[in-house]
Amino acid sequence: MDDWGYYQARNIRGEIAQSTADQLQLAMATAPAPARPQYAAKIKEYQTIADDQERKKAANKADAEDDGTQYDKLNYHDDQFDLAESLGSIAISLFALTSLTQKRWLYFVALAPTFFCLLMGLSGLFGWHIHSDLIAKWLS
Repeated sequence: MDDWGYYQARNIRGEIAQSTADQLQLAMATAPAPARPQYAAKIKEYQTIADDQERKKAANKADAEDDGTQYDKLNYHDDQFDLAESLGSIAISLFALTSLTQKRWLYFVALAPTFFCLLMGLSGLFGWHIHSDLIAKWLS
């Protein structure tokens, strides 16, 4: 659900209703006396709409901020999985090179990204707060 979109829509509705009430208020000042009760009724109606939209806008803002917090929390774990995937690709490539070249030292080099791949994957699965910005910057 796009709570920021609903917030903005409520803001627009409220501003239009408030603007209409203000225009009617100004028009009522120059209106003939018999028409003023009709103006007053419409002003009250639009002011009620504006107040209602303001109240609902506050609720939408709170929901949108909660959505942002949830998004950041989930994005943290998404970064962990992305990092695990990248490290896994590097490890597979290094193991393939090891297989082709038969170099023992390259096998041990390939174990480093394998370890960090497993660490970041398990961190994402179990909700551990391990997030290496250094590795992320190095890979990007």
